[in-house]
Amino acid sequence: MNGTCNYILTEMYKTGDSFDTILAEAQEKGYAEADPSFDIDGDDTGHKLALLSALSFAMPPNFDHMELRGIRPVTQTDISYAEELGYRIKLLGLAHAGEFGIEQSVEPCLVPEDRPIAAVDGSMNAVYIKTNYADETLMVGRGAGGFETASAVVADIIDLVRGQRLSMFGRPAEKLVEAKMAEMDALTMPIYLRLVVEDKPGVFAEVASVLAKFNISIKSAFQHSEITKGIVPLVLVLHDVKLVDLKKALSEFSKIKAVKDAPFYMRIMD
Repeated sequence: MNGTCNYILTEMYKTGDSFDTILAEAQEKGYAEADPSFDIDGDDTGHKLALLSALSFAMPPNFDHMELRGIRPVTQTDISYAEELGYRIKLLGLAHAGEFGIEQSVEPCLVPEDRPIAAVDGSMNAVYIKTNYADETLMVGRGAGGFETASAVVADIIDLVRGQRLSMFGRPAEKLVEAKMAEMDALTMPIYLRLVVEDKPGVFAEVASVLAKFNISIKSAFQHSEITKGIVPLVLVLHDVKLVDLKKALSEFSKIKAVKDAPFYMRIMD
């Protein structure tokens, strides 16, 4: 979990302000860089995840084989609907040793409100670990700000002065073994999908038709009265869907004239 992104999403949730407004506030407080792209587009979390995967799975860091999506598209509409559904939105770096290989992704996700990581707010970073024998561990610490960064750098310098020079990944580099990486598009997961559409009859049928074309099943649909100039958000919760099929459907939506903005989706972490 990235401290900058967590601060932005937390303040959007608490204040109701827009992404751009909270981002400017984060920059004023030193939680975000003048050019915040590295944080809000997921690159920073991706690099951290590559290192954590190397530590966890005894493999060389692999940043290239990673699904990477940031929080730039998140709107107050998403914050509101997520809360209504019983979730909080968090940018998560996910690594899992699955049957198809090592899965790595950085993406905004819907986390159930009763999960401990959902309650990690502000500029805090969090690392959640689940293992076969030690069950679950959650480590939380401040992840953005001048003093916090300086403290981490000074701690590393002190270790070097003391001669504490451990292997970077807990073992010599030559003992790291290339891992089989999972094809993320082949994975299946429940999805939150937000479309911006014209408020007129027949639009939902067009959207449902595209999803059906790619064998995607709708669990529930939400369309409140947030109509602006005849445009309204349409939020769908989808049953388990293969990511490759979802991406095909998203591409197909561009052919529907009533769809007025790029679709936005998030993984649901049930």
